Amino acid sequence: MLLHDGGGDGRKMTVDYVRRLIPYAKAQGYTFQTMPQVQPDLAARVSTVEPAFWDRVALWAAQMAYVWPNSLLRALFFFAITGVILLNVVYTWLAVKRHRRRMRKRWPDAAEMGLEVSVLLAAYNEEKVITRTLRSVLASDFPLLEVVVVDDGSVDRTAALVREIARDDERVVLVRQANTGKAQALNNGLRRTRGRYVVTLDADTILLPDTISSLVRHFAVAGSARLGAVAAVVRIGNRERNLLTRWQALEYLTQIGIERAAQDELGAIAIVPGACAAWRKEAILSVGGYTDVTLAEDCDLSLSLHAAGWRLTQDDEALAYTEAPDNVDALLTQRTRWVFGTLQAIYKHRGMLLNRRYGPLGWFVLPTYVLSIVVPLVFLPFATVMAVYTVQQQGVGVLVVYFLVFVFAHLVIAAIATVLMRESVHHLPLVPVYRLVFEPLRAYLLYTSVLMALRGVRASWQKLARTGAIDTGVITAITAPQRELASVPRSQS
Repeated sequence: MLLHDGGGDGRKMTVDYVRRLIPYAKAQGYTFQTMPQVQPDLAARVSTVEPAFWDRVALWAAQMAYVWPNSLLRALFFFAITGVILLNVVYTWLAVKRHRRRMRKRWPDAAEMGLEVSVLLAAYNEEKVITRTLRSVLASDFPLLEVVVVDDGSVDRTAALVREIARDDERVVLVRQANTGKAQALNNGLRRTRGRYVVTLDADTILLPDTISSLVRHFAVAGSARLGAVAAVVRIGNRERNLLTRWQALEYLTQIGIERAAQDELGAIAIVPGACAAWRKEAILSVGGYTDVTLAEDCDLSLSLHAAGWRLTQDDEALAYTEAPDNVDALLTQRTRWVFGTLQAIYKHRGMLLNRRYGPLGWFVLPTYVLSIVVPLVFLPFATVMAVYTVQQQGVGVLVVYFLVFVFAHLVIAAIATVLMRESVHHLPLVPVYRLVFEPLRAYLLYTSVLMALRGVRASWQKLARTGAIDTGVITAITAPQRELASVPRSQS
């Protein structure tokens, strides 16, 4: 009598043994018969039985409990692996293709452009960073018409510090207003600017001397009549602060160097960052300026420009450094605003989704954003439960393999991004940490944002509190080509 063994996938040990047993036994002269052949009286008792309703219910319940979850988990696993990897392979190929094409392009010299360029920034309680930012702007190698600073009702020394700089450089213009928010401050400042082209930046953004020249040169080449905006490459200025800021530096590298570069190749950049970008003033005014109906005014404006037929691009040599949140509370506050604001902007422009009129933006980029939100929202709870179940049944090895596949794929993409963006490989050791942090963070942000939407919460902007911290390496990079910035603080205060 042969009994089942204690386990194995599909009773594999038993099946393997029987496969060896039968040929061996037949070779020894043994025969194998079914029960009716051995006991003829049993043949009359063998008949087809029609399952009853409750038999089917029991079968379905057993399948739901023991078969379907495993099948669905495997399907989700392969969907995630193939979907994420294929998407990133496509993005990486597009980014590399774009980089090779851009390397062959010849740009006009800053002195030959003849463009009228203004700089605009909104400031609210920015006394720790505003002086450093303005000095980096004024040290630009591009001849600027003016630098308009809109003080949005600050209660600290922001306005006083701007006035001090304005006394030494008449290009600096201070505009004061009651606190009405960033969008209204930018609109107010936009009306005061005289340039045909406007470079906007956050109050903590630090520019290199050639950043503005690299941004606005796109408006000086042939075929730029419908170019509405140029995005800069934003880097983390306080990367060396702690593990959290290093994690964000890696995120910026891959998202800007691969994802947004690929979108640029498709002519489908969804978000031109408010931290640093150049705009055709006519384009902004043609869509009604900045709006405060969403928390992501940069994403909202970018999609509005697409809807109006303007083109957006990115310059990989236009570098800008910004201060990233250096603690978990600040990061969650910032990212909740980003995710919630992006959801608002996409919902506002939902008519662009799957609309062939908007090309790859409508049928690829925006649907990808939506899927990246919907799929985790629907399947993440189930995947979490099944992950625990899998560990209990099959051990932690399955999840380790899953994690390592994602780490390897991300490592390759990050390595390519460092080459394309000419950054250091010091980002690469953070890839495993990134994968560990990313999934829980994304889950928190998605569920928080959806809950806010369902509750009808009117979220506020919740500005990030500045610390003024910046890496000494960043200061060196800025001051090396332009000694006028020697007075910028060199400590990580």
